[in-house]
Amino acid sequence: MHGKADRHMKLLTLERESSLGSLWDQEQCAQFCSKDELWEAAKEEEMKIPWKEVQEGLPVPEDQYQERFWRRRLDGIGLDTVNKELLAIEFKRTQDTRSNYVERATAVAQAQYSSLLEGLRAVGQVKGWQTQQIVFVGGTCGSIHVESFNKNMKELGVRESKWNPIRQKLVRRLLEEQDKVLGAG
Repeated sequence: MHGKADRHMKLLTLERESSLGSLWDQEQCAQFCSKDELWEAAKEEEMKIPWKEVQEGLPVPEDQYQERFWRRRLDGIGLDTVNKELLAIEFKRTQDTRSNYVERATAVAQAQYSSLLEGLRAVGQVKGWQTQQIVFVGGTCGSIHVESFNKNMKELGVRESKWNPIRQKLVRRLLEEQDKVLGAG
């Protein structure tokens, strides 16, 4: 809605987050690559991530890793099939009392989706697509790091005149959510 005229980015998860499996069942994501291609590219990295409930010495079958991979839920995917760009979008809400809260939340998001990002980059490189993750970080006290927010808006192709109004709505939403948390106690 607020995109630049020359931008062809479509957000596939406007209503709610979706599992990777359901996203890759959609025709739009299949234009990037098939499920099999993405799994093959992400498998090695996914299988490095340890299981929490594994019994000592028992191997975990590959199909369980694959199921875990496809169950992951992204907050959003932006797809531009004209310019061959894919954006994995994540929103993190975190304590904003320290100056490095944005970097810490971004590192968490990158680790959370390391296998997906590795797979997307590998497949994208072969097929001529640009892929990246963008992370929006909102502080529990309502703070939004302006520089990183503006960078994300630019990556999404949002008109610059809309950045401040969107950020203001996001801050209000963060404060409303914090109010709910404080009121529940």
